[in-house]
Amino acid sequence: MLTNIITKAWFLWFCFIATLLIGASFGLVTRHWEFQLLDAISAPDVISSTLAGYSPGQKEVHIWTTLTLDVAYPLTYGGLFAGLALRAFRGAGKWLSIPAFATILVDLIEGITQVAMLVGAEGLIALKSALTVMKFGFFGVSFLIAIAALAVLLRRRFKP
Repeated sequence: MLTNIITKAWFLWFCFIATLLIGASFGLVTRHWEFQLLDAISAPDVISSTLAGYSPGQKEVHIWTTLTLDVAYPLTYGGLFAGLALRAFRGAGKWLSIPAFATILVDLIEGITQVAMLVGAEGLIALKSALTVMKFGFFGVSFLIAIAALAVLLRRRFKP
């Protein structure tokens, strides 16, 4: 059932557009409240110093950003990547979509960890660091699979 939905063209376009809009929203939020999101930081010492440098207001905005945008974001880009793999590679797509689904899961767990850190659980820095590295690893693999899937789909569409 899930495969029937996430491989539809309308769903893939929705995910693509939502990914772009949510991605741009992160920049608007961080520029307006003048802080850096923890999401892209994996070095424990940098995580610690960034966390220590937040004002109480910046922590609150980061928490809300994580609970809203950073929940929707992995669902949209992950849905896009998984849907493209499933649509382009059919049977093998079940295997090739695994990194996209893993990215969603790891990104959501990373978000929970970040919120816990932002409310005082700084002992989770090593876990957050490992999750960020995993997230970017899975993201990179699933992004490359999605690019290959796009190439396959375009070839199919324009093949004489």
